[in-house]
Amino acid sequence: GVPAAGVPAAGVPAAGVPAAGVPAAGVPEGSWLIEPHAAIIRSGALAQYCREQGCEPIDPRIAYAWSAVMPPENPWHRRFRLLRVEPYQRKALQRIAAELGFGPSTEIKKRGFPDTPEDVRARLKLTGTRRGVIFLTRRGEGEHLMLFGERA
Repeated sequence: GVPAAGVPAAGVPAAGVPAAGVPAAGVPEGSWLIEPHAAIIRSGALAQYCREQGCEPIDPRIAYAWSAVMPPENPWHRRFRLLRVEPYQRKALQRIAAELGFGPSTEIKKRGFPDTPEDVRARLKLTGTRRGVIFLTRRGEGEHLMLFGERA
């Protein structure tokens, strides 16, 4: 079991909650992404947890959420500062990763995206020195997004 310590109480309003249904294409650069702990996802309380952290799910079926303001530190999620958010395009993925200076230590994470991180990495030439994070995800029925960030 997961200890209850540190889990926000139900019904606690969160400051800075973005409007519901914000299009992912409207997730602004300089905003924040959280990746909730697997226990939160398995609990079925993902939407409630995101609200309590002041975040909005990118998609109701995908366990990434964003916020215009830095989410609080919490052992129940990881947080990342977003540098770029774009519709997925294979060539643009390489170009933007290079523009941002992402190097071989860059993490590649995915949820709701058809390719594995290993397949994506094999196609990329990450020659920079920056340790970034690339998120590949889905929004809605067919829109795939690429989010470029760094750990906070």
